[in-house]
Amino acid sequence: MAMQSDWRYCQKCHSMFYDGSADKGDCPVGAGHQAAGFNFALPFGLPGTPTAQDSWRYCQQCHAMFYDGYPDKGNCPAGGGHNAMGFPFVLPHDIPGTGTAQDSWRYCQKCNTMFYDGEPDKGVCSVGASAYQDSWRYCQKCQTMFYDGYPDKGNCPAGGGHNAAGFNFVLPHDIAATGTEQDSWRYCQKCHSIFYDGYPDKGRCSAGGGHQATGFNFALPHDIPTTPRAQDSWRYCQKCHAMFYDGDPGKGNCPAGGGHNAAGFNFVLAHDIGFTGHEAAGYNFVLPHDLPSTLDFDFNPIVFPPGVAVGGWSHLTLREDGSLTFTGQFHDSGSAEYDVSVVMAVKDSQNQVYQVTHTGHVAGTFESGSRDDPWSIDSRDDVVAANWANIAAGWKGNAQASASLDAVNLLNAVVGVLGIVLAVIALFLGGHSGNGGHAPATGSGG
Repeated sequence: MAMQSDWRYCQKCHSMFYDGSADKGDCPVGAGHQAAGFNFALPFGLPGTPTAQDSWRYCQQCHAMFYDGYPDKGNCPAGGGHNAMGFPFVLPHDIPGTGTAQDSWRYCQKCNTMFYDGEPDKGVCSVGASAYQDSWRYCQKCQTMFYDGYPDKGNCPAGGGHNAAGFNFVLPHDIAATGTEQDSWRYCQKCHSIFYDGYPDKGRCSAGGGHQATGFNFALPHDIPTTPRAQDSWRYCQKCHAMFYDGDPGKGNCPAGGGHNAAGFNFVLAHDIGFTGHEAAGYNFVLPHDLPSTLDFDFNPIVFPPGVAVGGWSHLTLREDGSLTFTGQFHDSGSAEYDVSVVMAVKDSQNQVYQVTHTGHVAGTFESGSRDDPWSIDSRDDVVAANWANIAAGWKGNAQASASLDAVNLLNAVVGVLGIVLAVIALFLGGHSGNGGHAPATGSGG
């Protein structure tokens, strides 16, 4: 089937990502993506149309949906450009949203991913966010700055793991140092504190020996004005070489013994700030989600104008796997005989129409034969399965019947009611067919 489910909204960065594997990819906020909301089922392997754009791909590095139609592959939070893998997705845009199709999904012209633009908060873009890391916290036991982004809380000199309190600090890394930014601050993979790595002496680690650096090279601002989102009084401890908070009378617990001992700069560290958000450009994508597996269209009752003593009903069921059931009946309650026909049509979100037709005959009082013309057809057409995302996400139905065999003009009348139509597809009915005056009966499928 030409659609893939398990595409989700990441509530951390606001991008669309694939949630169908245990690995949640790389989120620009840090760690993996975190799913929320609808389960999107996205179409692939179809040709582009004026309201459906191709070249959308899964990035095997960060797991986000990105636009692969440019030589520039954008900015991946895992590093470098995005790396396409898997299906070529064809995503609908600039059509009405429905209960199973959400609009306000946009292309970010900074990072090339698909993000949700329906809220004032524009999420976190990997362009800009890639130079910052959050989840740095104050340990209320030892007063050092430690990284709280892992389940393991490291090794606190006061015993056990660190215990976070207060602000969520956001630290810049891998940028050029200036007169008010000092680099060579590193994460210690043994105790999880941040320490100064600019000396041959690596200080004293609470896990034993000196600190051991890994990961980013942080460049921390110092001796600048404070703001409501930037706290000062963070200092270098000349005994253990870790960063600690010096704004309290108590100086915490230093692994070198006693309290910490401040030296050097007065660091001013940002906290609880938003990263740079996505920046929308281009189409307004309308993406299908939580699609039903079955759709039913009913034309009941079929009523003709006065003087035509024929009535009836018809029903069409379409299914996600491409199977379909077309049933109905005409009945003649008068003296005249009639040739009869009915057309049922469904238009999808891409303005393609799928139609079924039945023609038959009912006898009147003065003719031998049956007054009834029943039918029940079970069939299958792969075109339904291939286009299910577009059908189920935004359909419009119409049906008309006629006391004649002029099914061609009847089909034209049905299609005319449906508005803009790019293609009309006659569904396969397993060998049953209708070829294709009195005024027609009309109705809307539903």
